[in-house]
Amino acid sequence: MQTQWSLSDLPENLVPFQARPIDTQLIWAGATLKDEVDLSSACSYAIDSTAPEVESKTFFAERYGGSGIVQNGGGARCGFDGRYQVKGIGANPLVGVGTDRHHSNGALAEDYAIYESIWGEILAVLLPYGAVHSLAVLRTDQYINIDFERNSRRVRKALLVREPVIRPAHFERAPYFKPQPQLIDHIHHDHERVGIAIGKLPYMLPEPSEPCVGLNYHGLEKKCAEGLIELARRQARQMAFCRTRMIMLTTSPSNVALDGRLLDFNGVFCLSPTDDPYDFEFKVKFNSLISEPETLLQGLQDLCLYLGKHLFDRSFSEDLKRHVTQVFNQELNVCCAMQQLSLAGITVTAIKNEEGFNALYRTAMLIARLISFYHARYGRDGGELMRQTLSALVADILCPTRSGQAHGPGLDQKLHAQISACIAALRTTLGSGAVSIASPLERTEHIEAYIDRKYGVRTELQKRHMLQEISSILSTEDRGIDIRAALHHLTTRKIASARALFEGATI
Repeated sequence: MQTQWSLSDLPENLVPFQARPIDTQLIWAGATLKDEVDLSSACSYAIDSTAPEVESKTFFAERYGGSGIVQNGGGARCGFDGRYQVKGIGANPLVGVGTDRHHSNGALAEDYAIYESIWGEILAVLLPYGAVHSLAVLRTDQYINIDFERNSRRVRKALLVREPVIRPAHFERAPYFKPQPQLIDHIHHDHERVGIAIGKLPYMLPEPSEPCVGLNYHGLEKKCAEGLIELARRQARQMAFCRTRMIMLTTSPSNVALDGRLLDFNGVFCLSPTDDPYDFEFKVKFNSLISEPETLLQGLQDLCLYLGKHLFDRSFSEDLKRHVTQVFNQELNVCCAMQQLSLAGITVTAIKNEEGFNALYRTAMLIARLISFYHARYGRDGGELMRQTLSALVADILCPTRSGQAHGPGLDQKLHAQISACIAALRTTLGSGAVSIASPLERTEHIEAYIDRKYGVRTELQKRHMLQEISSILSTEDRGIDIRAALHHLTTRKIASARALFEGATI
């Protein structure tokens, strides 16, 4: 049975175009790269190259739909050669008529290519189902001559190379795509394209990891439903990890692989619990972070619609949509609670009944509410107060000899009462054996140091800081510094920083 699907398996989504050779330098290599020479030879091409026409090579643009692609018809700056996907190759035929300059220039700045690749390595290590690795970043001898990605300096273009994964968006409509006139007669209509591709979706979806309760399907319907529910489960768990760590992905159905791995990390923004909530940029990004699960759920619901329209029937579509929505929301809520507790240093080792889960869930939601309270009441100045309160709360849970008074500074009477009631209920539940928890944090001073580290300022992973470090390395070539080695060291350091910040306390 085939388990590794590629863009080659969706020829109806591929649009050929020509690119020509370009000089490149490999400046960043991922851990999964096997043959540097082969990759560099195969991928050192660009649409706007000045090499002779006779040296052109055929690449393919990939059509997909869903949210976040404006008037384009899919990946408008990527090319697929049968083995590799090259991002930043130039404006390909899927640039739609009327698309804005930012989404139609086809370029990728080298600092953003490195930034995206580093985050790919970080999330591949940390996320429950991982991320799609970048294979390499190739620096070109071309420059971006527009105000691109808010760069204040003249930057080189880069080619980011990764594996050609299939995404949920490959089976979705691109309703706002207006093809270029010369392309219209040479491609499938978008409705026809989805109708052809959707027939392959049931075979490409992941195998279920646990039984799907309440399904009354057989044959292909059963296979399709189980696979889509499994994908919903995986996406919800991925989103729960990111939400509790305040990692904004700017995600969409085109930024998720069909096995649940995430990709496209150009827009990742690591928010800090101590950022200023009154800052307009923070508000925009925080709202985006909160709405990202809903965006992915909408993509899954759209797949249910297309499956009913093109492959099964309306009743199947509506019934599957209910199952998918229920599983996604339930997994998101449960995993957010467990992840919130884990990040606070509390590891759940057993849950024996619903009463036990409810006590844990209330505790997790209380932690989230305390973070929001100090944001709303004190802004940036509330960070230290928040950490003091969280430390006291966790200590009262983990250290039975304490008095149980986790009354942090600056709290109102209602929150004081909620904390006392929550701790009392959790202690009763623990005493009854309904749940079991564990933690390596045995003393108050250990808890305080741990909370300070987890909920403090995340300078190492802030976007502006990371881009400054990357730009500094990229500008040192004339001083005899090995750029590739320096970027490898930076990647290793960022992965270690992310582990320290985002992994729960280990037992």
